[in-house]
Amino acid sequence: MPQTLTEPTFSQKISGFTGAVIWRYASILPHRIRWWLGGGVGSVLYCLLRKRREIVNRNLELCFPTHSQKHRNRIAIDCFKSAGRGVFAWGFAMFAKEKQFNREVKWIGLDTLESFINAKKSVILLCPHVVCALILFRAACDYAPSTTIYKAPRNPIFDMIYKKCFENEESPYKWLNYIFRLNTKNTAKIVRFSENMRPLYRAMSDGALLFYLPDQNANDPARQVFAPFFGIQCATYNGLSRIARFHDSRVFICYATHLPAGKGYEIYSKLLPKEFISGNLESDAVNMNKEIEQIVQRIPEQYFWLHRKFQTRPPGEEPLYSD
Repeated sequence: MPQTLTEPTFSQKISGFTGAVIWRYASILPHRIRWWLGGGVGSVLYCLLRKRREIVNRNLELCFPTHSQKHRNRIAIDCFKSAGRGVFAWGFAMFAKEKQFNREVKWIGLDTLESFINAKKSVILLCPHVVCALILFRAACDYAPSTTIYKAPRNPIFDMIYKKCFENEESPYKWLNYIFRLNTKNTAKIVRFSENMRPLYRAMSDGALLFYLPDQNANDPARQVFAPFFGIQCATYNGLSRIARFHDSRVFICYATHLPAGKGYEIYSKLLPKEFISGNLESDAVNMNKEIEQIVQRIPEQYFWLHRKFQTRPPGEEPLYSD
């Protein structure tokens, strides 16, 4: 049996199977239907998930203090709608056939990235936690072998689906292997955050693109530094600096966004200057957060505000969340 965090319980098997089938077959719906369904799901969640709603509102209050309360409330509602659409986007990224995926996704700035791929140079795709992030990872896998670090879901069934869809790793469950297949042109190496990082470094040494999402709250003194994000000291993962220096990698800032009214997805990528990575963990974290800030300012409603972004505080600072 493939390595998983735990053996699925009976209830996890039932919920995993039900959710996976719905997720899988919803991905073949026309994009406009997925768009409206996702927005509807997000609106319902906005009403039901009080704690998450409070977290989103607090994050927006901290990062956009000059916005009116009415403006922040509008962003918060749109954030939940985007998160609902993001659920469908993740399913689409994993399960869509190549022809359908290429029809709905447009990549702006791909030419520069392709020149680095063709030259077999080490590349890191720096992607903030926007709701359509997996669209970018799927697109990267279509162009070159890729690797990433991810936090395993609580339900091991979904963990197996990730492994099957991107690594083509067989599951012990025949139904899962039948329903879910590798749809990307290249297999990926996805490494759980809790695992040894050697497979990731090995994949990069073999030419794999690194898809790197660094901007959730860090809570590991060995892997974090404090750097400003919208003027607030934020516990920031320092792995980008260490990995880029080790592989002499060039960094592209990238993000995927869903277009209004279900018109598809767009990916944007831009090569950052070589001096973006200096080797100084603190200054590199500051530079990284500045780049991510610029993206968030463009599409604030599509950033993943639903987690406690500023939960870990510098020594001596008071918590920024009520609980």
